[in-house]
Amino acid sequence: MAIYFIFIATVRFEYTLIYLFSKFSYFILFWIQVITTIYSAFQNDNTFCFFAFFLFSVVRLIQFF
Repeated sequence: MAIYFIFIATVRFEYTLIYLFSKFSYFILFWIQVITTIYSAFQNDNTFCFFAFFLFSVVRLIQFF
């Protein structure tokens, strides 16, 4: 019985780590998108592209939280 509870605790801990890693990776991808968008907007001087990706990034940030 104790082995069963240890197994359940281990599985929950692993799922928690996977959940936190997925949230962290979404956060990293969000900032990569923001930096890439700002760089391309200043390089190409295309404000429509900048605002479109900025709005997309805001939606991704809202999904993160």
